[in-house]
Amino acid sequence: MENEIFNPGSESYKRVINSEVYVDKTELILEINKRIFTTESYICNSRPRRFGKTVTADMLTAYYSYSKIKTDIFNDKKIAKIKEWNKYLNEFNVIKLNMFNYFFNCNIEEGIKKIQKKIIREVKGTILDLEFSNENNIKRIIRDIKNYTNRYIILIIDEWDCVLRMRKNVESQKEYLNFLNSFIKDNKYIALAYMTGILPIKKCGENSCLNNFDEYSMVSPGWTAKYVGFTEDEVKLLCERLINNQQPGNTLKEESNKRRKIDENNKKEKENKYDIEELIHKNELKFINIKNWYNGYQLKDSKTNKVYEIYTPLSVVNTFKFGKIDNYWNKSETYGLLKEYINKNYFGLKQDIIKLKEGKEIKINIKTYQNDMTSFDHKDDILTMLVHLGYLSYDVDTEKVCIPNEEVLEEFKTSTDNSTNSGDWKAVERKLQKSKNLLEAIKNCNEKEVAELIEDFHNEVDNKSYNTEDGLRFTVLLAFYVSDEYYKEKDILM
Repeated sequence: MENEIFNPGSESYKRVINSEVYVDKTELILEINKRIFTTESYICNSRPRRFGKTVTADMLTAYYSYSKIKTDIFNDKKIAKIKEWNKYLNEFNVIKLNMFNYFFNCNIEEGIKKIQKKIIREVKGTILDLEFSNENNIKRIIRDIKNYTNRYIILIIDEWDCVLRMRKNVESQKEYLNFLNSFIKDNKYIALAYMTGILPIKKCGENSCLNNFDEYSMVSPGWTAKYVGFTEDEVKLLCERLINNQQPGNTLKEESNKRRKIDENNKKEKENKYDIEELIHKNELKFINIKNWYNGYQLKDSKTNKVYEIYTPLSVVNTFKFGKIDNYWNKSETYGLLKEYINKNYFGLKQDIIKLKEGKEIKINIKTYQNDMTSFDHKDDILTMLVHLGYLSYDVDTEKVCIPNEEVLEEFKTSTDNSTNSGDWKAVERKLQKSKNLLEAIKNCNEKEVAELIEDFHNEVDNKSYNTEDGLRFTVLLAFYVSDEYYKEKDILM
């Protein structure tokens, strides 16, 4: 029977490369190889749902898992063009853990025991005469495997952050982080530890709980930038191969046309002819439309300073699979989280969300975010979390966020316009418009209108007193909320 944890091999990755829509990311392995047996051998690579985290874990597992017979699935891939590409091919004992499988439905202690039992069962099923010195200590288990086989361990952890996302209990989070720290940190039997998840490593005060890891994320991708999702060049190649070079017959392009005609028939009763033609044009299966729908994440390699245009991998794959440009975001686990978090009551959050929906950029401070789903002090923490969830794109140079593409914009519209709180959002929109009216009145030196609008804002903040410092401060903040747009775009106060 095929192992799930101990040297699982290449079966999972074979399914990926056998698929029609496949992008070769094997050069990532070369970068990982450089870090084995070095001080950079602890890597935490976080990215949103649907950005290929599990595929990457399967690829690394296929390459490193020990086997007497070397796998040949990389022989025709990009990695094989580089000298000594197979230096570590099938040379390590891989332990691959998907933490969701062990902590989803049980407490931390039970999850740890499940992991230990699973490792022991699979190792004994593979190495019949290995006896463990202590089956209740995972660090000793790893030591015994290395000493008996004389092969170092490569630890690959998928969904590393599932406990932090699923549980709000701080003690459970600490217990889980202590478990990871206890058997990974300073473990001389581990040649490489590679963790992937949605969130960066949880902060403990000012420091990280797993401070031996190098972290790469949507706000700081480093050298991993081009491996996070599909690059623009990769998507162009897919379009060339799967659309432009189709042979006559029931091609992907023809299938797309059929689907669009069905969409047209379904919408005829609700929309006029012009709207239908515009919709069909926007959804036609071609590169420019794929770019508008799924691009928008600009990730900068801090070593080369090159900026990569990144596309959402699963949405691109589904577009080719189903022959249709559509919103595939709402089929992910994080769908529903957007509505929950943008409705939280932090000053300026709803105002910023409306500005983002209008296509504007918002400058944020990412440094106070604690890398979990509960510890928020102000709106920037929420917006930073939305970057890690993939709902916003972050520009490291300008420190600004924006909604990346049409697909994600639809999610924002659904979460505001059609929600049970839509009345609240309309009220915020009215306040923003009133703020714009105030600045126009100042520009036009209309002192009466200025006084009336300031009075209105003051009544919204505090209509019981006129001389409190907080009342005045929040009145000014609310009244002049859109002033940054006017300074930048119109210079009306110059």
